Amino acid sequence: MPPHLTLKNFEGLDLGKIDKTDDSGLASYVSSQIDRSLNWKDVEWLQTITHLPILVKGVLTAEDARLSVQAGAAGIIVSNHGARQLDYVPATIMALEEVVKAAQGRVPVFLDGGVRRGTDVFKALALGASGVFIGRPVLFALAAHGEAGVRKVLQMLHDEFELTMALSGCRSLKDITRDHIVTPWDAPRVVPKLFGKLRRRRTKPVHPPMVGDLIVALQRLDNAKTKIHEITQVERGGKQRRLGRGEEEED
Repeated sequence: MPPHLTLKNFEGLDLGKIDKTDDSGLASYVSSQIDRSLNWKDVEWLQTITHLPILVKGVLTAEDARLSVQAGAAGIIVSNHGARQLDYVPATIMALEEVVKAAQGRVPVFLDGGVRRGTDVFKALALGASGVFIGRPVLFALAAHGEAGVRKVLQMLHDEFELTMALSGCRSLKDITRDHIVTPWDAPRVVPKLFGKLRRRRTKPVHPPMVGDLIVALQRLDNAKTKIHEITQVERGGKQRRLGRGEEEED
């Protein structure tokens, strides 16, 4: 970070002392901030001491989404905390739709984590997010070029998002819908239709990006089957010709 800047949650913290600890100083600091006694009742209590909206962050399942709403949360942030807290947690974009469906429109649902391009913003909104949070790109830009770097990153995301909307035929945010996205779990529904069009038209269809790899694999399998069939036919033809010559010699 530039010398005149510091993260708000690090104010008053002796970072030099942290660097001298035997283990990871940052890990020790983060662990010290975790209160294992926290529960859903604390969300209700927070609402009694502030008029600010309380958002619950770290939700990845429908169950926690419903509990957040029941506890009176004003909103939900789908987040895996940078995937640093627990190995093998799902990517937030994969968990988003489940949480959105569980919230049933009662509170806004936001996405945090993995947003690096304007297309990521578009995908999140199409899957039901009310908005996204951006962390590392902004912090990296701040550390490298200060305020100008942050402005540049945000402008890049803005331009990429607008371009994605234009290429998808969306003139406003309300035009961005679930129909613009094909996820891996949509593949059984989408792939047969795509291959049906491919065989009828004998042209290449436009592949949704998230099933592109699957379609390529299926095309290779289809090509392999065709090649095997051709080789088999050639071998059968050669065998029949050899048998024919053998019969003539015996006669």
